[in-house]
Order: sequence, then structure tokens, then C-alpha cells
Amino acid sequence: MTHRNKFIVKLIHCGNNNPVNLNDKAQKNMFFMPMGLLMLAEALNKENYDVEVIHSDIETDSLDDILDFNNINAIGFDCHWINQSLAILETAKYIKEKNSSIFIFLGGFSASLFYSELLTEYDYFDAIIKGDGEKPLLELCKVLSENLKEEQTEVNLDLKSVSNLVWRENGNVIDNKTDYIASSQDVEDYTFAKFDLLKNWEFYRDLSNYYSHFKPISEHPMYLLEIGRGCENSCAYCGGNSVAQEKINNRSNVFFRSISSVIESIKESYSYGFRVYYFSLECKESDEYYQLLFQEIKKLDLPIYVVYGAWRLPSANIIDQISACCEQSVLEISPETSNELLRKKNKDNKIYFSNTQLEECLSHIKSKQNIKAQIFFGYYLSGDSKETILSTIEYILHLLASYNGMVEIEYSNFSTDPGSLYFFKPESYDINISTRNFDDYITNLKRMYVDNSDNPADMTLFRPNTISEEESQKIFLLMRIFNYIFITYRNTITLYFEETGEINFLLNLINKFDTKNLLNYDSKLIQDIFDELFSIFKPTGEEIRIVFLSEFEKSHNSHTISRPTTQLFMDSELAHQFLERCDRSILTKYQLNIEGQLAEQKEKDQGDFNF
Repeated sequence: MTHRNKFIVKLIHCGNNNPVNLNDKAQKNMFFMPMGLLMLAEALNKENYDVEVIHSDIETDSLDDILDFNNINAIGFDCHWINQSLAILETAKYIKEKNSSIFIFLGGFSASLFYSELLTEYDYFDAIIKGDGEKPLLELCKVLSENLKEEQTEVNLDLKSVSNLVWRENGNVIDNKTDYIASSQDVEDYTFAKFDLLKNWEFYRDLSNYYSHFKPISEHPMYLLEIGRGCENSCAYCGGNSVAQEKINNRSNVFFRSISSVIESIKESYSYGFRVYYFSLECKESDEYYQLLFQEIKKLDLPIYVVYGAWRLPSANIIDQISACCEQSVLEISPETSNELLRKKNKDNKIYFSNTQLEECLSHIKSKQNIKAQIFFGYYLSGDSKETILSTIEYILHLLASYNGMVEIEYSNFSTDPGSLYFFKPESYDINISTRNFDDYITNLKRMYVDNSDNPADMTLFRPNTISEEESQKIFLLMRIFNYIFITYRNTITLYFEETGEINFLLNLINKFDTKNLLNYDSKLIQDIFDELFSIFKPTGEEIRIVFLSEFEKSHNSHTISRPTTQLFMDSELAHQFLERCDRSILTKYQLNIEGQLAEQKEKDQGDFNF
């Protein structure tokens, strides 16, 4: 380690881009940093350490240009989500080869779960902080800096005093106790929003828009606001459930930051240009907390927006408070499936709700003029089958029709979360799972993100035993067809529904493709989808045909196909705006012998699509 006046620490977030492997740039939904990363930098900065946060997705220079390897004492990686892991391994190895004296450590949920395997098998990691990290990180840097002596390259460190640390001494892995469990008081004096500690923070802000079609909320930078920590629920598919919290963080409770501290975070992040605030943490007593928080947000009298991730159904009182506190809000609600028995089996019963209760909640949201809803369904769940998945699609179509313009819905594949009950106890949930350790995940990360970067962002590495491997492949293809149809022809679907009141034609269409021997996407499948839809829309009015053909050309010329994780919505206002922009002469182009023209165009463009 090189002696400087200050102890120099870099905290690195590996997002979608791998800093040292140009073949690893697949979309992994890893852009947003963990909520606590800037807070860790803030803690170090307060103690006069020279600290900087590096984000791989906002850097255009090489790692050699970004980091002065001869003038860094320690580097920490947030290994929170498993999808980051391959990039972290390769980047840490690269850094260690550049300067073996740099102390490299990890933190986050995934690192905390797989700490033993990581330190045993990867010698370029020096330590892992398990669980809550702010106090252990300060303790670690204090020991490292005190042992740093001029002209000394090897330091015999004694790290036994550092809370929550796993480290290596003489080749042996030493596991200190996980005895630091953060409380509200421990984080009271931090804003979690010192963005000037992030290199090129303006790029991060400008790329942090909320993913939605709802405007104006989707047009402003979003800040992930830490409300507190912990979970008292045990949803089977979630890696942050109460069982994982206790195993990883030694946490058996939920704590909320003080209202005043959260308000300071809002004001601090606002000063950097953030306008959308996302938060998600609930327990039995949380409604009273949020009532007070929303009242304080209203007092700020700032033009801000709120996205509230509800774990249960939000109460009417909470909906009213959110509506009153800011210009526009979005509520996230996660039914996961239309099948209430499956929902009860996979979702913690403390936060279970029926379809009737869901629709009553959505109707109350609809009565507000400034709240929208994002609804999340997911496959696979334990006990899922092709029939339950198709039933969920039918229910999604029902919700889209009933709440036209107010909801957007996502039906996407579940990732295989380490720490989920599926991961811990697959036999209890009748799950066939292919990942049992850290190396299994690395193998699949290479296969899905490096060897074939067209895969969806979330890896599904399990299936319920109620679904065969062959059936699973067919279901994924049918879901891709469903998403493709909706993202390509959503305006046509909206106008067709307005005219006919019929939406289940999409389910009938999917069932029709289910009878075909489909193996993958190709240009013929795109043509078949077009032909089937054209036969449905052709008898309707001229305007619907104009929109349909315009949407086809728009999709065709962009050479793109949707992947899973598609926002599904109907919006009559947007559909009519699209109609007004359409070139009506498009009918002349296609009305004579449409099949022949398209077949000719299809042969010409064979292979042009990005599948």
C-alpha cells in the first residue's frame, strides 16, 4: 500500500457494463446503485478518508484511466445482486494483478450469503463485510490506515476487532461475529444523497428516469430513497425475505429512519436535481409512519413525484395521503398471479389479498386524478402451470380493459434470487433449481449474458416440477409472443377495444400459436403474427387498419423485437394521438394483395430483425 496524507478508498458499482470485459455488457437491470452505497461513502468522507464512488455504466474511459492503481489503498465492491457477480470477479482480479497490495473487499446481500465460498475460492478478495456495513467499514478502514506505514508493502493485519467481517489470516478464513445490526439511530446523521462523492454523478442522475409511460413522472430523474431496513414477511420468491434477513444480516426486526432524516435526504437529493422519489418498506405499523411522512412531504411544497412500492394493498387512507402530498404518484402493487391459491402459497399470508380486494383498491386509485398504478405479475411461482399462466394473462387483459389509461402491467419471469425460500428450500416448494452455490450462478451468468446477450435481464434458473422442461420452453416463447404483440400493436389494440369491447382475442391468438410447433423467433413467426392480427382487424373501421399498418411499419423499420419485461397498457388518449400522426396513404400501399407484398418484403429483409 502506498502512503498518502489520506487513506484512499474507491467504492465501485458494477452495473450492466463489465469494466474489464467488453463481451459482458448485457442488460441486467443493474443500473441503479444499492440505496446504501452513497451513505457508506458519506460515512468515510465524514471521517476524512479520501473516498470516491465509481459506476461502471457512466464511465467511458478504461479502468486504467479511471484508477491510479499506485495511489489507492482499498477498493470495495457492492455485490448486492447476484447479476453483478461476474463483472465484480473479473474487475477485482484485474485490479489485484495491477497492484496486489490494494485491499479489496465486498459487501451486499449476495456477498454476505456466499462469503465462505468467495473467500475460499477467490484469493483476490481480502475480506467481506456481512450485513449492515457502515460501522464495520469505518472500523476496517481505521485498522488498515493505522497499519499503513511508509515504505512498507506487506502489512500483517489483525482484523479481529472489525464487526461483521470475514477475512483471511495465513490462508485461513476468519469469520468475525455479525454483531453489528444497524438501528435508526445509527443512520440518523446520514443523508444517503452526497452525490458529489460519485464520479460523473450528473450522468447517473440524467440516466435515472423512472421506467414508465406515465408522464410527466417518467421524464424526471428518480432517487431511490432509503426509508429503513428489514422485512417481517416470508414471500417464497424474494431474496430479501425475513429468513434471508436473519441469515444474512442477523436482523429479526424492521426499523424506519426518522421522518426528519428522510426529509433531509429528499431535500439533499433535490438539490442535485432529482425529482422522483421511490421508496418501499412496510410492516404492520407502517401506515402511521407514512401518514406522517406524506404530511411532511406536502409541507416541503416542492414539485416532486412519489413512487410507492406497496408490499400489501395500500389502504384507502394511504392512497388519500399520497394523492394530497404531491403532483403525481404511482403505486406499485404485486399480485404475482391471478390464481388466489397460488398467491396464498407463495406470498406471505400477512400481506395476502384477493382479486376482489385488488380491484376495490384500483377503483379507489382511479377516483384520484393524480395517481397511477403499476401492477406486477410473475412466473414461475411454486405450483404454476401453463393453465395458471394463461389464466393470469386473461386476468391481466381484464385489468387493462377495466382501468384503461390508469394502469400499466408487467408479467415477467422471476429471477432466481439467492436467499429466497425457493433457493433455501426447493424441495419444500417442489422446485427444480439449477443453482445451489455461487459458482453455479457464475456459470449461468457467463452463459446468459456473455455467450448470448439477447437473454432477458432476469435469469430464471428454476421451474416448478408441475412444468416439464419442454413445456417451460414453450411457455417462454408464448410469453414473448404476448409481449411482442402488445408492445408492437398497443395502439391498435386500444382502438379495437374501444370499438368492440373485446380484448380476449389476444388470449385466443396465443392459444392458436400454442398449437403450432414453434421453437424460436424468426421472420416467418413475425409474418404469421401479422397475418393473424390483420384477419382480426380487417373487418373493423379504416382508422384501426391505418393504425395497425403504421405500427407494423414502425416496428419493422426499427428492426427490434420486444423481450420479456414489457410494460403492458392501454391508453385511449395516446392511441388517438398516434392515429392523428399516421400517414393515411399507408392503406394504398397495402390494400392490394397485402399478403404478396409482405411476403416479398419479408424475403428481402430475412435476417434483418434482431431476435
